Amino acid sequence: MVRDRENKIKLTPIGPFVDSFFPDGEEGSETNVKGYHVLGLRPTRSRNPRFRKYTFFGGSRFQSFKAVFRHKVNEIFEIEYLGGKIRATGNHSVFVRTRHGIEAKRVDQLKIGENLVDLPFKLRLKQNIQEIRAHTFEPYEPIYFQLYDDKTIQAYNQATLLQDTPGPRGLSHLIALQAGVHPSTVQLWRHNDAVPNPVRWALAGIPRIVALSLELSRLFGYYLAEGSASKSGLTFTFGSHERTYIEDVKLLMLKAFNMSPSTERKHSNVHSIYYSCQPVKDLFGNLFGHNAYEKRLPSFMYSVPTDFFREFLDGEARGDGHNSTRDGKLVITSVSKNLILHLNWLCRMHGIKTYLGSYKVPAGRMIGDTLVTKETTAFRLGFGKTNNPFNTQAVKKPLAQKRPSVRSIRKLPYDGYVYDICGAAGEAFFGGENPVLLHNTNRINSIDPALRRPGRFDREIEIGVPDRDGRLEILQIHTRGMPLAEDVDLKKLADVTHGFVGADLEALAKEAAIRALRRILPEMDLEAENIPAEVLNKIIVRMTDFQEALKEVEPSAMREVLVEVPDIKWEDIGGLESVKEELREAIEWPLKYPELFAQMNAVPPKGLLLYGPPGTGKTLLAKAAANESEANFISVKGPELLNKFVGESEKAIREVFRKAGNQPTGYRGPSLATPWQV
Repeated sequence: MVRDRENKIKLTPIGPFVDSFFPDGEEGSETNVKGYHVLGLRPTRSRNPRFRKYTFFGGSRFQSFKAVFRHKVNEIFEIEYLGGKIRATGNHSVFVRTRHGIEAKRVDQLKIGENLVDLPFKLRLKQNIQEIRAHTFEPYEPIYFQLYDDKTIQAYNQATLLQDTPGPRGLSHLIALQAGVHPSTVQLWRHNDAVPNPVRWALAGIPRIVALSLELSRLFGYYLAEGSASKSGLTFTFGSHERTYIEDVKLLMLKAFNMSPSTERKHSNVHSIYYSCQPVKDLFGNLFGHNAYEKRLPSFMYSVPTDFFREFLDGEARGDGHNSTRDGKLVITSVSKNLILHLNWLCRMHGIKTYLGSYKVPAGRMIGDTLVTKETTAFRLGFGKTNNPFNTQAVKKPLAQKRPSVRSIRKLPYDGYVYDICGAAGEAFFGGENPVLLHNTNRINSIDPALRRPGRFDREIEIGVPDRDGRLEILQIHTRGMPLAEDVDLKKLADVTHGFVGADLEALAKEAAIRALRRILPEMDLEAENIPAEVLNKIIVRMTDFQEALKEVEPSAMREVLVEVPDIKWEDIGGLESVKEELREAIEWPLKYPELFAQMNAVPPKGLLLYGPPGTGKTLLAKAAANESEANFISVKGPELLNKFVGESEKAIREVFRKAGNQPTGYRGPSLATPWQV
């Protein structure tokens, strides 16, 4: 699901969307994309320090992305899960549920029985407390629809003022030009020989502008199910027994458009209601399509609040739906697959779990009140009794949902392109007919080996974490033009921002500036057009602003790891003087006096291993060394690394050391007395 530069949302296959940015035959390189957003992940973190390193599902949100990518492969994996199928290469990843949140897993390492991450996401917080996490909608802004403009009405009023006077020469031509009509038409208006349609509509009480309301939302739902728009006008068609719905539509049309039916016809078991107002007919037809095969959801439906959407869904379900009084299930049927897919995604974004189905319809059969003239496929959108928003029956387990567990994984021959959305937050985006959370990778060892052969990517350049000098240069760039106080020491900030990449340092500078702005906020008149210069001159960013910002900005190179800065000092440790001196020389001195080591061409040790029986002070020494050298400290316990799957424990160890290698870090691992198999 993509939102384009004009804020229009559409559900589209990833292939045609990405192909539109590439010339024929081009592959293997990213193409930058600006102004587009994809339905992605809103991650959350636990407040519990034990689980802060894990990623949890907070819901979906439209996230900007930077580029698209495609390349050809000769094989592909098909993953069948409860609710649908997706296809991906082995080195692509999907998100799976774990005991500690969610994580990305390569497709070629995926196992049958694992649960994918779908939308909505049901979470058990406590034994009897459950939460449904779905889409985070942006603040709602009222939506208005213009049926006709008043330009013609104003021109008509000007023309009628000239009815008994000749008027200035050329005025009729000027009025005609403004109204976009022929001068002869203006002459007809002057002599009351013609009245333009907008004037007729206004005199009939048809509103020029209508606002979206709960009632209009339900009326739109009725039209989506049972309406059509043609040259002759707007039509709603119901079964003769559906008197409640017929009267409801007539009442809603009267409230919204001040219109009564121009004609009502009853034939056989069908009751049709006709309205002959052109702007109202055009409104419905242009928004939702003119007939059953063209029916679609307009983009604005993806921004309305849940209560508006439920009214809309209620109207749709009354027309195209079958609400079973026996088992409490609801099924909506349509010949438009596009409509059913959009409804499916939209229901899930609002926290309503649905399922898809289809069946063949022979010629001559009826789908609702639509006659099928040739054999076709009808598509179903189903709501279980616990997820049916209109079910009045009591249920034992409200909002019960089955998880999208993996049922089968097949490797298939394939000759074509595979696609990526690059640069979205967390490299995550939703895909599939039933949306599941997919992932792109930024790890070099996860790239398809075929792409690393000569002729594809002949050079591999790793963009690493910047060192102290690099951080200083980045800070100088992002604070350029910023009013800094005299106490701001960028060199000191560069010393303490271990593991920060360019984006982190940019966020640090912005956060510090925001804190400086908050100090003078009480002195600012937010309603004034201009802020006085004397107030602006008070905005000065201090060193304390950067220090407070450091508490909020997390270094990218150390995410997903619980990092602490110990408060243990050398004098807190009794004895062990020779060991402390060795640690000072090997750890503290190279970090505090790098110039001396460079001048003497001395190479400090890359790491140290402390060994000894439990209780002899190894952890205490490591904490003191980290504190005195202003480094971070990572404590990892053996059970956190052990995993029953082959290779996973080793992978966890490599990942911990990779994280620690991004900045000066003291690492306390499991005791070697712990049984390990090497």
